[in-house]
Amino acid sequence: MVILVALASAEDFEYNTGGVMGTMPTTGGSSSGWGEWFVTTVENDTGHDLVLTKFGFPCCGPTTGDYGWIVWEDVGSIIYPPTQASGADFYGSFTPADTGYTFPPDTYTYVDVSAEDIVISDGAFFCFGYDVTDIGGQIDYNGVETWAWYEGAWDPDQGWVEPPSWRFTPTTTPRLTG
Repeated sequence: MVILVALASAEDFEYNTGGVMGTMPTTGGSSSGWGEWFVTTVENDTGHDLVLTKFGFPCCGPTTGDYGWIVWEDVGSIIYPPTQASGADFYGSFTPADTGYTFPPDTYTYVDVSAEDIVISDGAFFCFGYDVTDIGGQIDYNGVETWAWYEGAWDPDQGWVEPPSWRFTPTTTPRLTG
């Protein structure tokens, strides 16, 4: 898989499942009808270890529980996470910037995770995502694999949505190390 990234400088790495930073959703999925968490898997193919510093999620709703943002380290390949959200290697709560109900979401919520010291080794695959407390943003399928936690399992997005596929657009802005 070719990962769409923007190498802004020797210090920054940015990734968005929409391909362009700040891609706005064209539709949305609810926590009750689509999935509780939205996730994707990314390969760190930068040639450096990455320290994740910030996530951005197009979403709206109330404050999340403990597993609002979630990260699994070194999952081996472009696959769904090995456990439900409560088994994530790193996690934390956040409050969406839009605490109301906007469909599709039109605001990104940015979460600073720099204090968590989340280091992704060069060549490793990691999963990250967020809790959909009300509505999570999605776009037409573009080849990036994403999953939603639905009825107790990680469900591939493209198999369950009409038209054939939609994607959520999380953003990560890690810091290069090493």
